Amino acid sequence: MCGIVGYLGPKAPKDIIISGLKQLEYRGYDSAGVAILHQGSLKRVRAQGKLTNLEKKLTEEKFDGHIGIGHTRWATHGVPSENNAHPHSVGGVSIVHNGIIENYMEIRERVLAEGGKIKSETDSELVAHLLSQEVRETGDLFEAALRVVPQLEGAYSVLSVWEEKPDQMVAFKNGPPLIIGLGKDEVIVASDIQAIVQYTKEVIYLDDHEIAYVEGSKCTVFDLKGNQLKKEIVHIDWNRESAEKQGYSHFMLKEIYEQPRAVAAALDPHVLRDPYRAELKDLTFGPQKTPARDVFNNIDRIYIVACGTSYYAGMTGEYFFEKLAHLPVECELASEFRY
Repeated sequence: MCGIVGYLGPKAPKDIIISGLKQLEYRGYDSAGVAILHQGSLKRVRAQGKLTNLEKKLTEEKFDGHIGIGHTRWATHGVPSENNAHPHSVGGVSIVHNGIIENYMEIRERVLAEGGKIKSETDSELVAHLLSQEVRETGDLFEAALRVVPQLEGAYSVLSVWEEKPDQMVAFKNGPPLIIGLGKDEVIVASDIQAIVQYTKEVIYLDDHEIAYVEGSKCTVFDLKGNQLKKEIVHIDWNRESAEKQGYSHFMLKEIYEQPRAVAAALDPHVLRDPYRAELKDLTFGPQKTPARDVFNNIDRIYIVACGTSYYAGMTGEYFFEKLAHLPVECELASEFRY
């Protein structure tokens, strides 16, 4: 899964972005890159392989701007290479992308038919082409995003910047996570809390089919019709140590040992001790905020969707759900489920 970090604020973007990407190395990746404002343009530096390769290339690089985006890529469309690494830049618009654009062939043909020059093998570059085309017509990155998102099919989180408006970032998602951290006179956008928590503990979780418009140190979230949404600012009660490996040799081992505590913490707000019973009165589902009790009472089948060792855990869960809840359960591989 790709890693995304974006920064807008008074500090040096290069330092914040590289530090954040290091926190996301647990995801696995094959290349990395940044696009940071310098002398009015977005200077792009990319490297194949480990993040240390990118750091070496950045050693002598200078940036005078206060905005930038960074990315660690896990190849899907196109081989691991510097040319396929993110960010992708078209006409002054730079983007980083996590996910897969399913209708990329249709978009690619349209871009080529309109005279666009595609420089990589990726589906991600096509998003930059679409945004660049729309921003030329609208003169506004947010308006461009409003037009582009309905054209995309698949799972994606995208962070975009435009060198014509160096105090703005626009982010949107459908599937993969994207989080906005609100610091003192700064905003950090990332695909995981680890990249944010050392700078701020006030975050906004972007939901699917939402667009975040960042200007200066303010973030406003809209739906796909351009209506402003009221989003909760969540205080993260973590410190940097709890987000890191804490002496474990790797993140997977740390997560295995954390499982009992994580399950207990998730259940604790919903379990009464006198008498012992589950009480889900504050838990809701969906935009209509349907009470959990109403949802659970109407369930007639459960699907557990997972990959790898999680799939094996799901098969164990299938046995317990059927035995204890008396419901039919199907355990499916996530990579095949959508078919």
